[in-house]
Amino acid sequence: LGSHETYFGSARNEYLANGKKFTSGIQALQVPDTLKSNVLYLSGIWNFVDESAEASSGAEIVYRYTAKNVYLVASSDQGSIIEVYRDGKLVSSEAGEDVDKNTGTISVGQNRLYKLIEDSDYGTYILKIKIKSGTLKAFAFTFG
Repeated sequence: LGSHETYFGSARNEYLANGKKFTSGIQALQVPDTLKSNVLYLSGIWNFVDESAEASSGAEIVYRYTAKNVYLVASSDQGSIIEVYRDGKLVSSEAGEDVDKNTGTISVGQNRLYKLIEDSDYGTYILKIKIKSGTLKAFAFTFG
C-alpha cells in the first residue's frame, strides 16, 4: 500500500498537512492548490480533540492516496450527509458499499468504519469528502 492509516485527532494527527499538528481546539483551514501524497488536508472550521476532528456543513476533507480501498472511521450525533468524490467526480462504480451509488453520498450516524471506495485495482487518486449537512466527527482513514 502507498497510503497509511491517518488519524484526525490531535493526539495522533502527524499527517495533518495544512494545520497545527498535535494541537487541540478550533482551526480554520484551507486546502492549497498543490497537494502532497499521503497527507491529510482539511478546509473549513475544524474542532480538534484527542481522538477526532469535527466540522459542519461546508467543510471538506482532501487526501491524495495510493490504494485500492478507502475507509473512514466516523460518526455524527445528529446525523450527517457527506458527498464522496474521486478525482473531481462523484464516486459511482468504485463507490464502497456504504455509498449511495446514484448520489455519491453517505448518511453518517453511528461510530463505525464507512466504506468509501472499493475499487478493482490499485491506483493514485484524489479523494474529496464534502460535508453537505450536519456535523461530522472524523477519527481515521484506513486503506486497503
